[in-house]
Amino acid sequence: MRVVDYKTGTKNFDFTDIYYGINLQMLVYLFSICQNGRGQLENMIPAGVLYMPGKTGFLPADRHAGEDQMQAQQKKALKMNGLLLSDPAVLEGMESDGEGVFIPAKLKDGQIDAKSSVASLEELGKLKRHIESLLRQMAQTLWSDLCAWCDYRGICGREEDGPKRSREDFSREEFFQKIGGEEDE
Repeated sequence: MRVVDYKTGTKNFDFTDIYYGINLQMLVYLFSICQNGRGQLENMIPAGVLYMPGKTGFLPADRHAGEDQMQAQQKKALKMNGLLLSDPAVLEGMESDGEGVFIPAKLKDGQIDAKSSVASLEELGKLKRHIESLLRQMAQTLWSDLCAWCDYRGICGREEDGPKRSREDFSREEFFQKIGGEEDE
């Protein structure tokens, strides 16, 4: 399973961002699908995340440039960036020739080039655990100080130490009883 995010602007995969909890969306999707997927998405292995240019705009070209040079520039403008599983079979499945024209990984004689943006399954597991930890921290921070993050805190009148809403769980029957549903006609 890989997740591709089409970008109309420039976006680069950055480990520093990930470390600090920025730009986690694609990885959250990837790990959520791999962990919770059903049907065709069940038992997926993470193959990576990619930012794909959604448009290339105008490309600079020498007036005397040949078609081959212009196609090479076009391919370069369409190159994706991200992080992929360090498995040659997976990489060949994404780009059959393994040249790394469109994906950020290249194969040389069946081996992954050292400059490729890849991670082992073990490393992806560590990345998943880091993201889960970040998400737990984010949720705890938001929950512990809801008003600090609310755009309406200045006008809503809620006091920090004031009453809070409680939540009780309902069975199906209790739910419909509370909302007045399933009445006999």
